[in-house]
Order: sequence, then structure tokens, then C-alpha cells
Amino acid sequence: MGGIFQQLRIKIIFRQRCKKKSLKFRDMKKIFTLSVMLILCTLTFATDFMRIKFKNYGCIEKYEVDIIEEVNLEGSTTAIDLMRIKLKDGNIKIHEMSIIEKVEFEIGEDTSSIGDTTSTDSSVLPLAFSITSDSTAEVSSFHTCHQHQNLDSISIPAEIQIEGKKYNVTSIGSSAFYKCPGLTSINIPEGVTSIGSSAFKGCGSLKSINIPKSVTSIESSAFGGCSNLTSISIPEGVTSIGTSAFLNCRSLTSISIPEGVTSIAHYAFWGCSGLTSISIPEGVTSIGDLAFRECSSLTSIYIPEGVTSIGSSAFYKCSSLTSIYIPEGVTSIGASAFYECDSLTSINIPEGVTSIGAEAFMVCSSLTSISIPEGVTSIGSSTFEDCGSLKSISIPEGLTNIGEHAFRFCRSLKSIDIPESVTSIGNYAFSGCSNLDVTIDNSEDNVEVGRNTFLGCKSVTWLKEKD
Repeated sequence: MGGIFQQLRIKIIFRQRCKKKSLKFRDMKKIFTLSVMLILCTLTFATDFMRIKFKNYGCIEKYEVDIIEEVNLEGSTTAIDLMRIKLKDGNIKIHEMSIIEKVEFEIGEDTSSIGDTTSTDSSVLPLAFSITSDSTAEVSSFHTCHQHQNLDSISIPAEIQIEGKKYNVTSIGSSAFYKCPGLTSINIPEGVTSIGSSAFKGCGSLKSINIPKSVTSIESSAFGGCSNLTSISIPEGVTSIGTSAFLNCRSLTSISIPEGVTSIAHYAFWGCSGLTSISIPEGVTSIGDLAFRECSSLTSIYIPEGVTSIGSSAFYKCSSLTSIYIPEGVTSIGASAFYECDSLTSINIPEGVTSIGAEAFMVCSSLTSISIPEGVTSIGSSTFEDCGSLKSISIPEGLTNIGEHAFRFCRSLKSIDIPESVTSIGNYAFSGCSNLDVTIDNSEDNVEVGRNTFLGCKSVTWLKEKD
């Protein structure tokens, strides 16, 4: 099907005055929706989006309708004109009807000019494009496909033609394929350099995708919620992977991050429960908050030497993680970084670390020993709480503060020496450590002890007799 098409975003506001026998809202909504769809189907080939809001102002019922439509401009009647005629009714007064925004594009008789789809006629579901420069265009986020249940495969063209002029496709726009329910595979051509935010978010049936070598940027949530995506190859040219880029990709088993990437963004692989291995390149300097949270199949990970910080909850509930290497350059371990990594038996904390966040190793129930480096001055609240297998720990000279609940319920811990540098021990810090003998160097008379700090401990010894 050829012709010039206009993609309209139409907003309609109409009002119905209350009557004794006024229709219920759900009935009115159903009648109105069917009426609008019937009208538009005589003019267009796809209803891309419809949302109806209802508000009640005393005795006035107000309905707001937001529609995205694709309209053939070769006819003289516009969608607005046709709906104005068809919706005149004694009970309904159209208060406002307007085109909010529009994009024009041309479909030639050869439907391959707008993309080659393997199972869906492009005249039924054309791709929409936005012109980004004199020579480039992107697959537009304007077009939604959540109503096209039988679309399962699509190939994006490298070049398109609009009004006789050719444009190279260089990007996939934000939310371009957001929640396309039947999409199982997609081909992205060489020449595309960026994949926009939420471009494929929620494509729950997507199993495979090729990312060409020309791509340098994968933006936030680009593949978030692609729960059936099993593998993906990120090309070497990519330097940026956005926040939540692969959030909840539960079927993803392995991924290799290219050398040009310098940081693992917040939430990047959160909920990738099928991920068993991942390669982090040497150029990475930081691992963001919740980056690998709940990657419950991940068994081991190597953190490269250039990394200086591990974000909060970075490996939260990585329940299969048995070992991890933390390099010497790391200076901080964020709050809850290894929370409930209950298969982790040992971990090295390098000498450069000066800060360990609250709950960093909480409920690491298999952790048997740990050495805290000399540079650490404070142990946060609940840092080692409920580490039931922890048998030994070394507290360095220079440590000044042990937070509340820091070692609570470490029932296998047998002895601990608290140096004279410690001036504050928080509430319940060692409570429930039923096998613990504590020795406190209080020779400087400057130790403040909180409430029930040693409740249930086997013994507490003060080097200097307390007054």
C-alpha cells in the first residue's frame, strides 16, 4: 500500500452532563471506545495507542482520550473532521479536539522501503522514522506495537526514503519497540551507532538480537525486562552501557563487556538470575549501585585492577557466588554490597579499602573468616550481622567505630580483640554471639559502649578495670 501517511497524536476531551438515567462510566467508555475505533478504522490501518481518562466534577463527567493514529493523507477528510461529524450526539458535547503532534512519512509501493519483516506485512505495521539531520534518521519512539500480537521478527533498513530523499538510519529511538509482545528476533543494520533508552524494554519474547559493530552506545533500560533473551554480543566499539540496560533479563546466561567500557552503570544487570559468568574488562573503574543485584546463578567474578569502588547492593543476594576477587585499588565497599551472598565462604578485602558500608556482608551465612585492613576506620551498622559461620575476624589498630548490630548473631565467632583506638561500640554490636569471648583494650578510658552491646556473649574482658 503506497502513499503519504501522517502519524497523529490526537487528544479529545468531551463532556457528558449527568442525568438521572445517565450511563455508567464503564458502559459509556465502552461505547465511546468502539465508536472511535470504528471511525478510525475507516480511515487508518492501525490504532497504535489509546488511553481514556475519566474525571467527575460534580454533575459533569469529563472524558480525556489520547490516541496515536496513522492516517493516509491522500484522502481529503482528516481524522479530526471525521470524528467531529460522527461523535455529535445529544448526550455528548465535544469540548476539545486537537492534533498534539504529527510526523509525516512516505510508504512506497515496494514495502521493503520501510523495512523487511519476515512474518508481518509492513503495510499493516510500518516502521516510523524521525529525521535527525539532513542525511540521518532514527527508528522513532512514536510508533508502538503493543497491539500487534503476531509481529515476531523484524529487520531494520539501513536506509530509508522520505519524499524522494534518502536518509541513513543511525539510531534506534527511545521506546521504539517498547513492550512488543510477540517480537522474538530483530536485525539491526551496520551504521546504527546508538540504541536509545527503553528501545526494547519489556519485549518479553525477544530471544536473540544482533548488535552491529557500529554501535557505540546502549542507553538506559535498552533491553530491560527482555526476560527470554538468552545471549547478546556487545561489540567492541561500545563505550557506554546505560543504567538498567539489561535489568531483569532472566534468561541471559553469559555476557562479555567490551574493553572500551569504563563503568558498570547502576542496576545494569539487576535480576539477571540466569547469568552464570560475566567478563569485566580492565578499563572499568567503578561498579555501580545494584549492578549485579540478585544475579542468583553467578558463581564467581573477577573485578579488574582499575576498579576503585563497589557500589551499594552491587552483588546483593548473589546467592551462588562462592568467590570474588577484589583488587588492591578498591577504596570503598558500598552498603549491602554483598548482602545475603550466602554461598560466599571467604573474601579478601585489600589494604586500600578505607570504607565498608552498612550491611555490606550481612547474612553471608557461609563466610568463615575475614580480615579488615588497617586503613578502615569504621565498621558500619549490621556489616557482618547474621554471618552465622564466621569464626574469626581481625580488627585493625586505627579502627575508631563499630556500628550497631555490626556482628550481631555471629554465633560461631569465638574470640575478638578490640584495640584501644576504638572509641565507640554501638547498640547490640555483638549481641547474640553466644560463643564469643571479647577482650577490650580500654586503657585510654575513652570507649563508649551502647545498649546491650554484648548481650548473650560468653565473656567480656576489660584490660583496665572499669570504675
